[in-house]
Amino acid sequence: MTLSKRALAALAGLLMALAGVLGTTQAAQAADDARGSASEATSVTDDQAPRGGIIERAASVTAAVHGCPSGAFCIYPNASWNGGNPEYVFWSRGGHNIYNEYGQRRAFNNQTDNWGGALCYGSNGTGGYRVAFRPGIYVDLDITPINSADLQPGSVPLTSMC
Repeated sequence: MTLSKRALAALAGLLMALAGVLGTTQAAQAADDARGSASEATSVTDDQAPRGGIIERAASVTAAVHGCPSGAFCIYPNASWNGGNPEYVFWSRGGHNIYNEYGQRRAFNNQTDNWGGALCYGSNGTGGYRVAFRPGIYVDLDITPINSADLQPGSVPLTSMC
């Protein structure tokens, strides 16, 4: 086989592999969307979550919802699910900084084991919280004054976050 035939065969194989990955991703997203119906997440608007708001609801989270993996805390780039593409996905305990964000955003707590998520005024999960909430809740709010998210286990009271 000549070099050009090998290169063509390699390119064809690469394109087929890429098509398979994209097809799998689209199928996974479709399945995610089917599982992630609005009934699996509870909405709280900016008006319903007053400053220093606490939202207690222990949901049983077992699957990805709208692109936010099970066990994660996600922030979307506008007040929508953004086609299942969060801008931030946080996994670990503690403070996580959010950089240069302004305007309306959607925050979704899809963590497991009743872990709490809070949106904080200061950096590194400090400075008091705008809102703190348990799994299964999403909040649409103006993120302009927010500088970080704080994630803590279910044993930590929401009032102790940030």
